Amino acid sequence: MIKNTDYIKANAFAFYSINGRNLIDFMEGSKAENVCEFLKRIVEQNPKKKIILVLDNSKSHKANRTVRKARELK
Repeated sequence: MIKNTDYIKANAFAFYSINGRNLIDFMEGSKAENVCEFLKRIVEQNPKKKIILVLDNSKSHKANRTVRKARELK
């Protein structure tokens, strides 16, 4: 997927899988609800796969809502 980001703010989300399906998308924002939606899509695209995430120190990655969603999705 290619998106010209010269004139827009891009909220790029990417998941690279070792043994499943990769997922790349541009989201409306980068708030906790966007992260939670992307986590849900990762699990949907990689059912019954063990998923390990490495995130940076963004507030939306550490938000209670995001942590709860990650635990819910296992």
